[in-house]
Amino acid sequence: MTWFATRTELSHDFAKVIPADDPEYKAYLSFKQEFGEDGNVLIIGLESPNLFRKDVYKSLYVLTEDLKSFEGVDQVLSITHLYQLEKNESLKRFDFGLMAPVLPVTQEETNLIRKKIFSQPLYRHLILDAEGNATILAVTLNRYKLDSQDKIRIVKNITERINRFGFKNKVKIHFSGLPYIRAYTSEKIPKELTIFLLLAVVVTTLSLYLFFRSFSAVIFPLILLGIGIVWTMGLIALLGFKMTLLTGLIPPLIVVISIPNSVYLISKYHSEYRRCKNKIKALVNVIHKIGIVTLMINANTAVGFLTLYFTEVVPLQEFGLIACLATMITYVISIVLIPGVFSLLPPPSEKNTQHLDGKFIRQFISIIKNTVRHKRTSIYILTGLATGISIWGLFQLKAITYMVDDLPKEDQIYTDLRFMESHFKGVMPFEIIVDTKKNGGLRKTQILRKIEQLQEKLETYPEISKTRSVVDLFKTARMAFYGNNPEEFSLPSRDEMNFILSYYRRQTGGVRKKNIMSAIVDTTFRKTRISGNIKDIGSIEMKILMTKVEKDIAEIFDKPEETETLVTGTTKIFIKANDYLVSNLFWSLIATFLLIAAQMYWLFKSWKVMVVSMLANLIPLIIIGGIMGFSGIPLKPSTVLIFGIAFGIAIDNTIHYLAKYRQDRKMGLNVMDSVMLSLDETGQGIIYTSLILLCGFIIFVASSFGSTVALGVLTSLTLFIALFSNLLFLPAMVITLNIQENSSEVLIDEYNENDD
Repeated sequence: MTWFATRTELSHDFAKVIPADDPEYKAYLSFKQEFGEDGNVLIIGLESPNLFRKDVYKSLYVLTEDLKSFEGVDQVLSITHLYQLEKNESLKRFDFGLMAPVLPVTQEETNLIRKKIFSQPLYRHLILDAEGNATILAVTLNRYKLDSQDKIRIVKNITERINRFGFKNKVKIHFSGLPYIRAYTSEKIPKELTIFLLLAVVVTTLSLYLFFRSFSAVIFPLILLGIGIVWTMGLIALLGFKMTLLTGLIPPLIVVISIPNSVYLISKYHSEYRRCKNKIKALVNVIHKIGIVTLMINANTAVGFLTLYFTEVVPLQEFGLIACLATMITYVISIVLIPGVFSLLPPPSEKNTQHLDGKFIRQFISIIKNTVRHKRTSIYILTGLATGISIWGLFQLKAITYMVDDLPKEDQIYTDLRFMESHFKGVMPFEIIVDTKKNGGLRKTQILRKIEQLQEKLETYPEISKTRSVVDLFKTARMAFYGNNPEEFSLPSRDEMNFILSYYRRQTGGVRKKNIMSAIVDTTFRKTRISGNIKDIGSIEMKILMTKVEKDIAEIFDKPEETETLVTGTTKIFIKANDYLVSNLFWSLIATFLLIAAQMYWLFKSWKVMVVSMLANLIPLIIIGGIMGFSGIPLKPSTVLIFGIAFGIAIDNTIHYLAKYRQDRKMGLNVMDSVMLSLDETGQGIIYTSLILLCGFIIFVASSFGSTVALGVLTSLTLFIALFSNLLFLPAMVITLNIQENSSEVLIDEYNENDD
C-alpha cells in the first residue's frame, strides 16, 4: 500500500460535477467542440498612465512577442498586436495583419497608434478603458496543457515574465482569468494538505500527552495513524482517483476523527488495569467491553461518509468512498494493534492513570449531574429558546456561491478580479449560441439585425462586458471594404454582403489561421456564438440576470421555429454545478439522518432511544444553521458538507453514553441512578474526545480557502454545542421519558464487573 501511496497524483481537471447526460452540460460540450474553449484565456490587466509612452509601448511589444514563444501559449493579444482587415483590391480579398506592423520610432507615432486604436469600434471598451490608463493583455493557453500537470509551471513562467515587465516600466499588474485561478488553486492544494497534516499530528500529539502523560500513549497511536494515512493515500491511488482539495482533506480528517479510538481504548485500558491490576486481563476487558461500541461508533461515521458515494457527483463519490474505507481501516488498525502493542509494554504507572482522577473534569461533571438532576426544566427552556431562534435564523439562509468564493477578500487574486470588473466588466466567460437551423442562415440580414439588437441590449447590463459575434466581423469587413473608415462600421446591405463574403472566401485560410472566423461561426454558417464576459456577481444574482437575458432573447428571436438560442459558457455551467452539488449534498444529508436513525434503533431496539438520540444531535445542527443564517454565511457545498460530517461524529458520544446507561439498567439500577452513573463513567471520555475533535477541526482555519475555513470553524462549533447537548439534554430526556432497559436482544451489550 505504501507503493500505491507514492503514486497518488494531484488532479488538474475541473471536477466533473454535472452528470454527462445533463442537457445543458451536453450542449456546453457541443459548444466547446464547435467553437473551442471559452475558459482558456489568461487575462492580465495593465494599469499605468504611460501605456503609450514610447519606451513602455516598445517594452510591451517585446513582452508580447516573447510570450508568443512560451510553452503552452497559443495566441497573445495586446495593444501592440491588434489585428485588422485590409482590403486587397487587386486580389479581391481581405488581408489580415497588425494594426501597427512596425514599432513606432517617435512619441508622435506612438500617439497616432493610440488614436487609431481609440477610433476602432471593434476594440472600443474591449481592450482599453475609457481613459486609456488600463488595458488587457490576453494570453490564450493550449487547452491540453491546461488539463495537465504542466499548467502551474506554464502560468508561473508567464506571470514571472509579465511581473518583470511591470517592475521595469512601473506598470501595475493584475492577473485574472480562469486559467490563473485554476493554477493558483492547484498550486495551493499540496501546500495546504501538508500544513493540515502537520497541524493534525501536532494537535494529536499534544492532546494525547496532556491526557495520558505517557510517551507510549503518544508514540504508538501516532504510528498507527501514520499507517492509516499511508493506507488512505494508497487507496486513492489504488482506486484510480486523483488528489483534489476535497479528497486531500481526508488524511488530516482521518487523523482527527480516528484519534478518539485511541483515547477510548487507552482510557479504558488504564481504568481496567487500575481495577484488576492485571495487564492482560485489562486488555481483554477493553476489547470485550468497548470493542463493539467503538465498532458501531466508527461504523456510524463511515455510514455518514458513505452516503456521499450514492450521489451523482463524482468528487463526492470519491470523497465518500475513501473517507468511509479510511475510517474503518483506522478502526481495525486501532482495535488490533493498540491492545497488541500495550500487551508487550510495561503496565501503566500511577502517573499514567492520574488522568482518571482529573479534578477539574470531575468538578465539571458534578455540575452537569446536579443540573440534570435538579434543573431539567431550565435545560428544556434554554434548549427550546435556542432552537426556536435558530429556526428563525434558518429561514435567513441563502444558497449562494461565487467563482472565487473560497478566496479571502484581501487576497491579491480577489482584488485583481475586482479591478478587472470595474474597468472591463469582468473576466468570467459568458456565451450565447444562435442556431439558424439552416446552413448559410447567418448570411440573412434579418438574422444579423436580431443578433445586433441583442448585443445592443446586452450592453445595457452593467454586469456584462462588450460582446463579440459574427455581426462584428461583418461590420469590420464593411469598414475595411470602405478603407477602414470608422464611420462605415455597420452591417452591410444585402448587395454589400455578397461582395464581402466573396472577399472573405478568398481569405478564409488567413482568417482561420488567426482563429477569427472559425472561433465565431461554424463551418456551415448555421451557428454563431455571442461571446462576452460577466462579473462574478454570485449565483443568486446570476440566475436573475440569466432570466432577464433569456427573456430579452425570446423577445428578439420571437420565431423559435426559425432560430434556436442557448445561453451557455463556463460561468453558467459552474453555477449549475454548484447548485447540483448543494442539492446532492442535501439529499445525502437526509440519507445520513435516516440511516443513522435506523442504526440507532437496530443497536438499542427502542423507538424512544432512537428519537432522543437523533434529537440530541439534530439540535446542534439547527443552532449552527441559525448562526449561519444570522451571520450571512451562505449555503454552499462546503457548508452543507459540514452538517453530515458533524452529525456522524457527534452521535458517537450518544452511543457511548446510551450503551453505558443500558448496562447500568441491566445491573438493576433505577433510571436516575443509571443516568448519574453513566455520566460519571462516560462523561470524562466524552469531554476528552470532544475537545480533541474540536482542536483537530479548528486547524483548518489555517487554510487560505474559505470553504476549508468554514469546515473547521463550523464543525468545531457544532461539536462544542453537541458536547453540551449530549451531557445535558440527552440525560435529561432519558429521565423525563423514563427510558427503560429493553429486554429484547440488542447488539451493544457490555457485561458488568462481576463477569470477570
